[in-house]
Amino acid sequence: LAVGAQAAANLYRMTLEPTVLELERYLKAQTLRMMYWFSDRTQPEYLDYNTLGMFQACTPIIYPAFFENIEVLTRLASTFNVDAPSLGLLRAFNHARKNNLLMFPECLPPNRHASNLKFIPFENLGLLEDEKTGWIGQEIYGAGQVFGASLLFDAFAFSQDRDVMVLNLDQHHALEPAELNSRDLEFLVFNPEARVISTLLELPCLHKGDQILIGSNRDTLKPRAVHNNQIPLMLEPNAVLWVRLQRQHLEIDT
Repeated sequence: LAVGAQAAANLYRMTLEPTVLELERYLKAQTLRMMYWFSDRTQPEYLDYNTLGMFQACTPIIYPAFFENIEVLTRLASTFNVDAPSLGLLRAFNHARKNNLLMFPECLPPNRHASNLKFIPFENLGLLEDEKTGWIGQEIYGAGQVFGASLLFDAFAFSQDRDVMVLNLDQHHALEPAELNSRDLEFLVFNPEARVISTLLELPCLHKGDQILIGSNRDTLKPRAVHNNQIPLMLEPNAVLWVRLQRQHLEIDT
């Protein structure tokens, strides 16, 4: 479903057909129906983690799984620059950003460790429908999604104050990961806290001559000065900023 929403967003970007945008929103809505919009507290074990913002791995699987969680997040984020997200959806993403760490034994109490492989995520977390955490085992194939999560949340841009979420909207718009280091990129910065946050936006992927534009939406972007790959930000509660990194596309001799 999330891949379908991404495909529809890409098609809308090319055609600007309203019916295609309607399809993208429908597929996104169906994806969000598979999100855990609550945190199960029916067993003492479940108090050690929070499933809010995770996704049912697929229709017949009644538990969240790390691989599918990150796959859905990265696909949906790639639709945001044609269909801007609501504050509620950004809040769900922020819960997912934090709660997916709890798929890893390293982030759980010692009595939840099923093996010495503390950095391999559990295949499942216990829920009312599925009961015991890790009874299926650990998903070594899912461990690679830490790179997908990094590309989404912090590899190309992040906030020094980690309570502020920064989303890379272009992760799936590149044919190869290396292309992300040379193409224009868009980000969303979101303050989910009930306090004003003063922070620095860090842009480790910036090259000499690149330009940063920031605005409250995509139509109000204005250039901002960058010093040492950092931009100071003052964010009110629920503030959302759009950030565009425009590359200086130079021919480089090799």
